[in-house]
Amino acid sequence: MAPITKERCDEISAFYKRERSRTLTRVERLLIVRLQAYYRAEGVADATALIARIIDRSLGVVQRVWREFETSGVVAEATVAGNRTNHATRVPTTKTVRDIVQSFVRGHRQTRSRVVAKDVLALLQHHGHVTVNSSDQKAMATCLRSVQNYLSRGGFKCGVRKGVRDKYIQNWQPCSGAQTPGRLYT
Repeated sequence: MAPITKERCDEISAFYKRERSRTLTRVERLLIVRLQAYYRAEGVADATALIARIIDRSLGVVQRVWREFETSGVVAEATVAGNRTNHATRVPTTKTVRDIVQSFVRGHRQTRSRVVAKDVLALLQHHGHVTVNSSDQKAMATCLRSVQNYLSRGGFKCGVRKGVRDKYIQNWQPCSGAQTPGRLYT
C-alpha cells in the first residue's frame, strides 16, 4: 500500500468534513463506543483525544457519547435538526372563526367595499382569535401571511381566479330565513 502525501490527506479530511452530517448517526456513536472500549483495553493514554482526532469530531462530542454510554448503557440516536414537525396554526380553523370571517366578508361585499387580509386580521384580533404584537413588524408580517393562507385555503377569492367561488360556496353557511343576501361578489 502506497503512502499518501500530507496535501492528499488534507484534501480527504476536507471532503469528509464537507460530506458528513452535523449530527452523529447511531452508527457513528456505536463506532465511538467501540473505539473507546478498544483503546482503553489496549491501555492508550488519552483514548478520547485520539478518537476525536481520528473521526474529526470535537473532544466534547466524543466525551459526551462515552459518558452517555457509561451512565445509561445504551446509545441513543440523535434527532436531526430541522423544521419537520407540525406546528399549531396561527388562525384557528374552527367553525366560529369561519362564520365570523364569512359574515364580515358578506357585509363588506354587500356594500361593495373591498376586503383585504389586514381587515380580516384586525377582525380576528378584535374577537380574540389571533394575538400578535402590533409593534413588531416581523410578527405582523408573519401573522398577515397566515391570514392570507387561511383565506386562500377557505376559498375566499383574491383577484380573478376561476373555481374559487365554487369552493367558497361549498363552505358557505346559509343565512337566517328572514334575510336572503343579494348576489355575492367575493
